[in-house]
Order: sequence, then C-alpha cells, then structure tokens
Amino acid sequence: MSHIYAVAQLEKTSALWPELATAQAEKMCAISQYWQPEKVDQLQQNTPTPLLMGQLLRFNTPFYRFEKVHSVIPGHLYVVANARLDNREQIFQLLDAAVDAEIADGMLIGLLYQRFNLECLQHLLGDFAFIIWDEAQRQLFAACDHFGVKNLFYGYCDLGLMVSNEHKALLMAPGLDNQINPDYLVKQWLPLPDVGYVSPCKGIKSIPPAHYLLVNHDGASCQRYWQLQQRDYPEFSNKVQSIAGLRQRFELAVQRRLVTDFTVGAELSEGLDSTSICGVAAKILATEELLTFSYRCEPINENNKETYRDILDFVEMYDNIRPQWREVEPKQSETELNRAIFNAFGAPMPQTGQWLERYPLITDTQVRTLLSGWGGDHCVTGYADFFEDELLKSAKLLTLLKLLKSKHRRGRGSQPIKVLLRLLLKHLSTAFYRRYLLCKDPLLKQYNLILQAQPLRSQWIHEDKIEQSKRIVLGRTELQSVQQRDWRELFDIGVHWRLFGSEVAGRFFQLEYRFPMLDKELVEYVYSMPSAYKIWNGVERSMFRDAISGLVTERIRTRLKSDVILPKGMLQSQLEHKKLQLEHLITELQHHPLTQYFFDEASFAAIPTNFASMPMVVTKLEALKALCKLYDQKLIFLPEFEENLPVLD
Repeated sequence: MSHIYAVAQLEKTSALWPELATAQAEKMCAISQYWQPEKVDQLQQNTPTPLLMGQLLRFNTPFYRFEKVHSVIPGHLYVVANARLDNREQIFQLLDAAVDAEIADGMLIGLLYQRFNLECLQHLLGDFAFIIWDEAQRQLFAACDHFGVKNLFYGYCDLGLMVSNEHKALLMAPGLDNQINPDYLVKQWLPLPDVGYVSPCKGIKSIPPAHYLLVNHDGASCQRYWQLQQRDYPEFSNKVQSIAGLRQRFELAVQRRLVTDFTVGAELSEGLDSTSICGVAAKILATEELLTFSYRCEPINENNKETYRDILDFVEMYDNIRPQWREVEPKQSETELNRAIFNAFGAPMPQTGQWLERYPLITDTQVRTLLSGWGGDHCVTGYADFFEDELLKSAKLLTLLKLLKSKHRRGRGSQPIKVLLRLLLKHLSTAFYRRYLLCKDPLLKQYNLILQAQPLRSQWIHEDKIEQSKRIVLGRTELQSVQQRDWRELFDIGVHWRLFGSEVAGRFFQLEYRFPMLDKELVEYVYSMPSAYKIWNGVERSMFRDAISGLVTERIRTRLKSDVILPKGMLQSQLEHKKLQLEHLITELQHHPLTQYFFDEASFAAIPTNFASMPMVVTKLEALKALCKLYDQKLIFLPEFEENLPVLD
C-alpha cells in the first residue's frame, strides 16, 4: 500500500515555489503517519516545470521494495504508482526485455508509457493507480484500474495541480476551493449512479474507475479507457469446456492475489464466494497458513454455533486454514472506528467495510493482504436473473415454462403461471408493469421512498439529478437480459463505493484488500458466457457451483443463499442499537448551521418516520456529523448564498 502524489505548477511559476514545495512534502509525510509508512521517497525540481512527486509505502509484495519516484528518463519522465500488476511477464515480453524481479510495477508502467503513450493502459492488468509527469509534452497523466480498487483525487491549489490518493492531502492544501459541494449531500440522500467518490469539498475531484486524467496545454480531461463488452470464447460452444474455462480463470484470479511477503488473510462467511476463494487459496498456499476472519470473529457460543458450523465443516477440508477468533471485546465500537477512519481520510465516506470490530485483530496477526469475495454476485456468481426475459423474447416458450417450474420447485420463484403473466405484462406494457412493481417489489418501494422522502432543500437538487435517480430506481423494471442486469449491478448500482471504502479502511489498518471476483479477465469471461449455463435446469449460479466442485463442502456448494444463517440476535441487536443512534443523531444535528442550510427542517425531523432502513440512515447521519465537524474546524465552508436559503451568522 502506498501514498502517492504529484504537484506541478503548469500555468505560472512562483518565486516561493522551493519553500512551498518543501513545506508541502513535509505535510504529505505527516498526513500518512496514521498507517506508519516504512519507506519514503520524494523528488522536487524547480525547473523547467516546478514539480513535487513522492511515495510513502508499507511493504507487501516482493516488488514493493523497489518502488520509488521512478526516473524513467531522468529529467524528462517520472512515475509513481500504487500498483499490483498481474501481467508482469507479458509486459516484459511487450518491452522485449528479460523478466527482472527487481523492476517495480511502477517502473513497468513508466516503461509502457514511454513505448505506447496513453495506450499503455490497454496493456495493464491488476489493481493500480499511478501518476506520470512527462516533461517533454509538459503533461500529467494519471489513471485508476478497471473497477476502482485503487483511487486518486485531484484539484488545484496555490501550489498548482495536485494529484494524490490521500484525500486529506488535498483538503489541507493551501488555496484549494474548500466550499462544501452540494452534490456530495445529494449523492448521500438520493439513489444515484456509482460514478466514483464525490468529495464534500468542491475543489477535490476523483478519477473514476477505468478512467484517466490528462492535463496539458490543452487543459484537463478525464476519459474512460475501458468498457465491459461481450467477447467470443471458443469454449462457449460446449458447457463442460466452459465450466473448465471458468475454473481455470477463477483459480488464476485467486493466485494472482496471493503475491505477498507476509501471511495471507481472507474474509470467510459460509457463502459460495468467500469459501471458494479460501479453498483455492489454501490449495495454492499448500503448507503456508491462510488466516480467516468471520463476521465479528467472536468465539463460538450458543448464538453463533449454527453459523460457524458450516464454516468449521469447510475449514476441516484444509490443514492450513487457521480461523481467527477474538479473545477479548474490541476496545473501540464500530461507530468509534468509523469516526477515526473519517478523521484520517479527511472526510466522511459512504462505506468503510463490514464488521469493523475485527480489523484490530487482523492488524495484530500481521496480515497485510486480505482476500474478499465482495463483488461476486454482481457478475461472476450472479443468479442469471432476467434469463426468463431472454427466453420470452426468443419465443422459447417450452424452455421458459420448464425453467419457471424448476425455479419454483427450488423455492426461487412464484408459481409459473404468475411469473409468466408478469412477464407478458412487462413486455406488453412497461409503464403499467412499472406501476405494479412500485407497489409490490420491496426494494423498489424502498428506493422510491428514499426518492420521495429525501430531506434536502429542493434548491440543491437539480433536475438532472432527479432524472438520474429515477433511472436508478426504475431501471430494474426495464432489464430484459442477464447481461443488462450484471452491467447495472457492476456499474450503475456499482461496486466502486464498497471498493473505495475498503481501500481507505484497509490503509487505516495497514492492510491491502484484494478482490478475486473482480478480476478483469474473469469478469469478462463470465459476462460473455451464455446465460443458459448460469442457471442450468433452474439451478441459479449453476456454472460456478460446477466449477468449484471439490473446493467447498457439498452443503455449501448446493445451498440457496437464503440458507445462510447469521448469528442469532445479531440483526435484532444491530437494529436496536441503530435506533438509539438515530434518535440521538437527529437531536444532535438538527440545529447545526450546516444542517439548517442544506436540509428542510420538517423533512429532517421526520427522517425516523420516513426511512424504514435505519442502519442505512444512521450511516448517512454519521457522515453528516463528520461533515459538520469539518465545518466547525473551518476546513470546509458553506457555498455562496443562494435565494430562499437561510442566512447564517
């Protein structure tokens, strides 16, 4: 894990640059001390273009030890990278060079850029964020990986253009536009497309996943460089070969993420995604230990023994899996840990990960790589929802009826005749079908409630945001294929918000998250696979269940997701705790100047009544509390006065 940054004065040169840059370099080091970097490298040049670049890192992979501010061409081409590349050997082949274990991933990125310019992105595979300064073209080039496992922010301050993966570095930069960004609050309270992290600070932008930032004499532009598309694979003509191809790519996705000089850890529930990842990892690691972390890592008791029964049965399959349990209660609550992460990051976030109380235990075990199954059911282990629509559109009515009967017998669908009638209604009258679902579908009802009851003043919500929100709420009613559903889950509803929070929380606890289920090549393969393979004979996730045969227990491999048993009382105790939190936060925040400025007074007071999903609302209010704290510290300021808004002292 790394803190990387670059500052360049592109438009005008200040005589104070040397002193300002030196002071900023010291600030960059101070900002990262919370995760205890083990190596620091910085570069400062005063001419021809005033430039400051740096990297602070903790060691993890063998190649991390060689990371620094790389001078690809001294005086002309520099690169810093927070990267874990999966295709090093292929890159060396492209460069006509011998494989060299002492060449860091950042240097490889710089060499690719030297050879291919912006097209270097087409040759990168893995989790990465990098910044390149090209003196010859006097341009800055930065990019993030395909799904946003690694992140970057940028903005303009007194020093010039600043790019960094530490949000607080920009927040504390002199001369940055620190007005509160209303779009941050709008995204908090309305269901909107996942287009990357929106900072509460107007002067801070983020580079979305699969995008690059290019800044030169023509100005600044942020462009997409990759898009998930249907591809042809020869094995798709045969189901058995397709499943073998899936097994091969899945094992490779896990193997790529095991590269580390330290013990590997993994999140482990009793679901398909995490158990299959742990199964592959344990086989590859062979005699090396794999430490696993389940829920809150509480010792086994009467409340959780049914949950852990499946986990322990799975663990018995492997000699090198070591489940980790807490021996004492956490010193800090989830709320306290969240607030500490917000403070280190310099702003509130939508999600900092699950079961935060177990993170100190992970840190104590010296794990620096944590595998996670997050993102699996967004595509790779998806349920093949909307395959019925594909069959209806292609007039395969007998196959459709057989599918509906099989799903009903398995407990994953209503009576076939009812489903068929709903399908016909959907395809004959989309508008009527939409109204029907808004009355019947619990998820759509919840989304629609959020849209109708959001408490922000109308002045802050532009019409385009309302339309985007409606498309998110109603978009599910228009889906007519498995691929459309997977696209929506990956990019509209999105995986990035969780990946973003995981990276920030991981850095706080000195570890790096890795997500095998979001391996680019694996996702492309499954996305392109024939839908019928994904729900063979009415069994959802069929192709993945077949692909992981022998890796997990048969009970786990064949179960329904609804069979998963959470520890007794967990959800109820959470809801009771969140209810108390909600009442306290409403009382604490309703008279704060920032709340009065952005929120409708009556709607804010009615939040406990209008919002049924209390845990989600508490998260939003905790973020608002963190924002109010930044305002009280005078790190951010209210935007300029607008008509019909209260004037505050």
